[in-house]
Amino acid sequence: MNNLKNDQAESYIIGYLLSNKNTILLAMEYVTEKDFSNNNFQMVFRCIYDLYVANKEPELITISEILKPSIPMIYTVLVDAMESDSYVTEKSFIDCLEQVKKCSLLRNINHWLYKGYERTQSLNLEDIDSYILNLIDESFQYTTKLKKKKNPDHKEILSEITSDIDKDYVKNIKVTGRLGEVIPGLFPGHLIILGGYTSTGKSFFLNQMIIDIYQNNGKVLLFSLEDSRKEKLIKIVSNFANIHQTEIITNAVAKNPEDIKIISDVMGDISPWEFYIYDDVYNLQEIKMKIKKHKLQNDIDIVCIDFIQNIKEPGSIYEKMSKIALELQMIAKELHVTIIALSQVSNEGMSNPDIIGLKGAGELAAAADIIFWLRRFKEPALQNVLDCEIRKNRPFGKTGTIAYKFSPNWSSLKSMSKEERENLDEPANKKRIGKDFYNY
Repeated sequence: MNNLKNDQAESYIIGYLLSNKNTILLAMEYVTEKDFSNNNFQMVFRCIYDLYVANKEPELITISEILKPSIPMIYTVLVDAMESDSYVTEKSFIDCLEQVKKCSLLRNINHWLYKGYERTQSLNLEDIDSYILNLIDESFQYTTKLKKKKNPDHKEILSEITSDIDKDYVKNIKVTGRLGEVIPGLFPGHLIILGGYTSTGKSFFLNQMIIDIYQNNGKVLLFSLEDSRKEKLIKIVSNFANIHQTEIITNAVAKNPEDIKIISDVMGDISPWEFYIYDDVYNLQEIKMKIKKHKLQNDIDIVCIDFIQNIKEPGSIYEKMSKIALELQMIAKELHVTIIALSQVSNEGMSNPDIIGLKGAGELAAAADIIFWLRRFKEPALQNVLDCEIRKNRPFGKTGTIAYKFSPNWSSLKSMSKEERENLDEPANKKRIGKDFYNY
């Protein structure tokens, strides 16, 4: 397909989009509707995108009905495009997208050059320097057309800040309880890493955060790469109902009408949540596509990954974590979401609890805006205690430790006061950690 004419390439793209559902996001990585030279294809591309955002299938009949007032022969146009799809593979689809984008860029450059030539016809000699500078500036704009970038001009950034101040509101999910004293909110664009030893309670802590997020009207997309989605939801129901998860998993609650009533009420409370759970998505590229999908269709606020080392990528653990860290950081900023990722501890972190030893690469800690570090202790008095150390807090500055205790039936967490936590420490521990360790 290297020698395709541009109109053929455009037809193949439309045909492929009609025959292969959910490929519009891939197409939009390369082109927009304005890149099509054929006006009919521009409208079809836009219609497919609008249907996708509305979570509707781009069916032939549906598109025909929508566009018939504008394109009387739309059904024939779509059928012809779909017949051409038999020649298109995913690779050739991407080749067509790249070709259409380049042809669009060439058309824009030709138009720009022609307009530039027209301007020279009335150009004064004293305006030559200014004209050349404008040409250079415009040429740089065309070098970046293949990928839209944010405007780096500080005036544009100041305008965004001013707009937020004028609105007296910056979208974020409020953090409640003692943690809210250190982290006032979950803000879009931030990457939060939740680390700790195996069986410390990372997933448990995340479940508690998810419940708090929904109590503050947030929307969550969760990639459960360890538990099944059913198990994950059972644990959240357990937390909310204050009934141990084992009672629900083994159906022991069936013997207690009061527990059944509590769980029924909890499920009624949870049912309206906008909560999406995947337990079969492990590839980084697919995770990115799912995040984009739910941002477009559901306007999600928070993305949770439990846990990050289970994402499948080629290469060593160091190479894999380096790539994943940077990709997640970029996704959070690009799609305006908060990402919370759980991480295992490195061997170095196991031997030295005072360092940020996230398993895989230093880039994981470097990319994170906030790092929570969970710790448990073997002392009998501390068996139901979970310490959350805020080891990195780039956006808000405060660090320190907040202590939590598990409920008597180990279904939920509740923060402890500084005095309550310090009184539990044995003298040796108090000397080791310092009297001001529990500062929140």
